[in-house]
Amino acid sequence: TFEALRNQTPTVLDVLHAFPSCVPPVERLIELLPPLAPRSYSICNAPGGNVWKIAFNVVEYELTLDVFSLDEEKGAQSVRVSRRGVCTPWLEQLAQTQEKPQILVAKRPNINAFHLPTTSDLKPDPQPVIMIGPGTGVAPFIGFLEQRAHELQLHPQSNPFMWLLFGCRDATLDYLFKSDIQAHVDSNVLTRLSACFSRNAGSFTSAGKYVQDALLANQNEFAELMLQKNAVLFVCGDAKGMGKDVNDTVARILCNYVEQHPEFVRPLLQALPESKLPVDLEAKVLTAPQALQVLMVWSSENRYVRDLWA
Repeated sequence: TFEALRNQTPTVLDVLHAFPSCVPPVERLIELLPPLAPRSYSICNAPGGNVWKIAFNVVEYELTLDVFSLDEEKGAQSVRVSRRGVCTPWLEQLAQTQEKPQILVAKRPNINAFHLPTTSDLKPDPQPVIMIGPGTGVAPFIGFLEQRAHELQLHPQSNPFMWLLFGCRDATLDYLFKSDIQAHVDSNVLTRLSACFSRNAGSFTSAGKYVQDALLANQNEFAELMLQKNAVLFVCGDAKGMGKDVNDTVARILCNYVEQHPEFVRPLLQALPESKLPVDLEAKVLTAPQALQVLMVWSSENRYVRDLWA
């Protein structure tokens, strides 16, 4: 049936293979097929220089499809079909060829203040920086670390705090920029590293299954950095899953922390925008909706900066 076919999420090519009598003109197919959407990739090196580096994952998976035959006796036959993306496999092929053809790249302006706070002789202890970037979301933070390493060469008396929370499935297969990250740890550019591995979360190298688990495990330190030391929080990666989970976890951490430290409730509530709903400035706790409002305030102040994609 049509529903059974649609549930298999077939491509146009799958449909043409399943129904060989269907031979539409190529011109008509081109008219009907939607154009490819632009692909956005984060630059993973510090500003300056003539080379841009990007990171991407090539996702491969298999589906079981029912191939329908015109021979009624044979009926439908199940086959395994491999699936890959469109742009990333093409980039992978380019990276493996000797020739390096030129491709069109459009630079998107950085309009959401997603950049590292600078350090100088006048600011020996710049704002602490917390970076959350699982998977390819770690890419821009490699640029952050390169920039901070350069700044420390110019201002060796500076003592910036930088905390990276990275996550991937498997520590041996998906740990992007592992050697670069470890080099920054060894040189004290990266103050703290929390690496989470969802497929081998029980290993001694894992800080938890997901980055939000590492946040909860260190929630007091995280809250102190944000509430007492004016830290800047950067989040990069998937919007639908990780972005929402991290946002909810940060709000939960705020509620937990101020419950133990009620002296922070009043200044947090005073910073919220005016609302038609009454706000009890003498309250001893922070509600979940109020915590989410705090995050919105931090976002407007560029203290909570996100670069998320669907």
